[in-house]
Amino acid sequence: MTSAAANKPIQVSGDKKDNTIFVDVIERLTVVLDSRGSMTHSYINGCITLKSFMTGSSEMRLGLSDGVSVTSLGISGKGASAVNTLVMEDMNLHECVRWDENKKEAVFTFFAPDGEFNLLSYRIKSPFRAPISVVPFLETKPRANSLDYVLRVRGEFPADKTAAHVSLVFALPHWANSVAVETASATAAAQGGDKGAVPVAGKAQFDRKTQVVHWQIAKIQGGTEVIVRCKIVLASNMDATACSLEDFGVVRVNFELPMHLLSGVSIKFLDFLYASGKTPNKWIRYVTQANSYVARWS
Repeated sequence: MTSAAANKPIQVSGDKKDNTIFVDVIERLTVVLDSRGSMTHSYINGCITLKSFMTGSSEMRLGLSDGVSVTSLGISGKGASAVNTLVMEDMNLHECVRWDENKKEAVFTFFAPDGEFNLLSYRIKSPFRAPISVVPFLETKPRANSLDYVLRVRGEFPADKTAAHVSLVFALPHWANSVAVETASATAAAQGGDKGAVPVAGKAQFDRKTQVVHWQIAKIQGGTEVIVRCKIVLASNMDATACSLEDFGVVRVNFELPMHLLSGVSIKFLDFLYASGKTPNKWIRYVTQANSYVARWS
C-alpha cells in the first residue's frame, strides 16, 4: 500500500513555495514477525528526497546526524535505535552531489536542480525495534465447538508519536463456519474504559466470499494497544481443540509513522553556502512506512 504522507503532494500557496526547499527523509520497512511479536527478518530502504522551489541558485551542503561516517562501501556510525553499528548499504547519490570520499564524512555538497530529485538512497540491515508488534492468541471453547482468534497490536514507539492509516488484512481458515468480529482498545480496557465502556478500535469487516478480515484503524499512539477478536463457530466436522495458530494465514500490516525514523538517521544541517538575494526557506520531514510488513505463525 502506498503511504499517504510520503506520497502526498505538497499543498502550499504560490507565495510560500517561492524560494523554499523541502526535504523528505523516508524509510520503508520490510519486516517479518513471529508469534511472539519478534522480528525474524528485517531491513530498511531509505531515501532523502529534495523538492526545490528556490529563486536563483545556491550551492548547498547537507550533513547527516552525529556519529555517521561515510566510506566507499557505504555509511556507518552509531544509529539512535541500532544495537550495534549502523551501516548504510547500497548507497546511491544523485549525479549533482559532490562527496569527498577521503574525509569519510556524511556531508554532501550540491547544486539542487529544479523540481524533485532523490539526493541519496540507502539500505540498512542493522537491528532495530519493530515499531508495531502483532501477537496472536487462540481461546478454544470445546463445548460450543468454537474459538476466538485474537490479535493484539501495540505501538512500540515513543508515546509522543502516532502511527496513522493503520490497517491489517488476514485470512481465516476455510473451516470457519460463522464469524463475528469485534475490536477494542486494550489500553482503555486495562484502565477500566470510560464509565465501564471500552471504545472500539477502528472498523473490522469479514468478507465471507474470500474468508478475509479487513481491519482499518485511524491511528495508534505509541505505547498503546488495540485488539481484534474473531469469534469463530467451526464446521460440524471440526474439533476446536485440534486447531492451532498455524491454521491461520499471514497478517499483512500497513501504516505510516510521521516524524520518526527507526534507524536514527537525521539531517544535522542543510546550509546554503551562498545565495543570491534572500536565504531560502527549508522544511524537513521524516516518515517511516510499511513496505512489506507481515506476521506469520508457521
